[in-house]
Amino acid sequence: MENYQAVFTKIKSVSPIEGADRIMKAEILTGVQLVVGKDVKQGDEVVYFEANTQVNKELLSDLNLFANSSLNKDQTVKGYVSDNGKVKTLHLKGVKSEGMIIRFEDFRKWMKVKTGYTVDFTEDVSENTILGVLIAKRYEVEKKNSVKKEGQKKKKGKQVFKDYSLEYDNFDEHIKTTNFKYAKNLINEGDTVIVTPKIHGTSFRSGYVNTVRTDYTYVISWWKALINIFLPEKWKFWKEEVATKKNIGRTLVTGTRRTIVKENSEGFHGSNQYRIDVTNKLQELLKKISGDEHDIVFYGEIYGFVNGTSIMPPHDTSRMPKEYKKKYHEKMVYKYGCQPDEYKFKIYRVTVDGKDLAYDVFKHIIPEEYLFEPIKRITVTEDWDAFAKEIEYLTERPDVQTEDYYDPEHISEGVILRVENGDRPILVKSKSFFFLNAELEQEEETVEEEKGEENEFEGT
Repeated sequence: MENYQAVFTKIKSVSPIEGADRIMKAEILTGVQLVVGKDVKQGDEVVYFEANTQVNKELLSDLNLFANSSLNKDQTVKGYVSDNGKVKTLHLKGVKSEGMIIRFEDFRKWMKVKTGYTVDFTEDVSENTILGVLIAKRYEVEKKNSVKKEGQKKKKGKQVFKDYSLEYDNFDEHIKTTNFKYAKNLINEGDTVIVTPKIHGTSFRSGYVNTVRTDYTYVISWWKALINIFLPEKWKFWKEEVATKKNIGRTLVTGTRRTIVKENSEGFHGSNQYRIDVTNKLQELLKKISGDEHDIVFYGEIYGFVNGTSIMPPHDTSRMPKEYKKKYHEKMVYKYGCQPDEYKFKIYRVTVDGKDLAYDVFKHIIPEEYLFEPIKRITVTEDWDAFAKEIEYLTERPDVQTEDYYDPEHISEGVILRVENGDRPILVKSKSFFFLNAELEQEEETVEEEKGEENEFEGT
């Protein structure tokens, strides 16, 4: 199962909520809690959508799930989903609700009308697109202050300039992290899980890798040039591109999660110079490990303050429980102990020639100040539920109001689980509920909704 998809699953349990007559608490998957109606029963087949998923608007309309009843098929019925189709978290009567469900039978009937085909239920299977219909995707909008990065393409390991390009060997993008709720099939009995804090910052890559330069020249043969003298402009032969490749050895390279950073470039956080400075600070270590014989890449997180502001925006605590508001005040700034003009970074992956080093290997190579120190090491037993409860506690820590592991002045984003798996580790994230809730609320307040633009769901 993957993040931000439609998940076919069953209700594992239901239980009453104190002081609530019309709602109950339900559990699905690995410790996922939901607030549901009284008509939901243990064993019911449902389709689950996690928070920050955007659901097909036609599906929401036909099932009368929009809070804005004018968008529903039956405009006398009011649901609970916002106009943009985005799934949110809720905190009702002290119970956390981590997404939404619809009855699988309702979904089956809708798909039958939509496609003419019947969808079968297979437990714990997830999909974005079913029978050619896009059902769910990650909710994303264009940020107001996003900046197009000149001279960059999203092709992995390649940087394009006007007359040449650079290709970087083994400078792979960050690997995806699966949500813990979907990780039961990834983590096995007997695995050792290394649990480390999750930091709310910006991803970086710093590498010292083999580099190939391709120079582009544009030429035309003598006979085409001669004929061009006698041809009108629209019939003239064009010059042809000639590419010349040359291996220029190992060079330093800097990247975000997906793009390669160019000197004097701008990014979402303003000038990218701080990213290049991180690579420069690490260059001696990169070159030492490489010995000019291996491609070395460090993957990590930068946090604190850059370009006069915090890397990640503050979160409002107004919708948190009173004990959280008392502890963290009105706004939480994710500074992780940094001063207002300071940033730091930590490394969580090291690759050599494209293959990951185990944590217990690279912890002896990377200076301690740059390491994510483990909170705990857990050997997984056959009792998955007990393991899940332990991860839930390390993620939420309600007894200290989800206090961050590095800085007690703001909440923790959550934890990362690492399982060694040969050349590439399994990385799983578990975000704390109140962080996720604040993140979604903050996004709603600070990001303009796209209006009048083509919606990917329309016409499906």
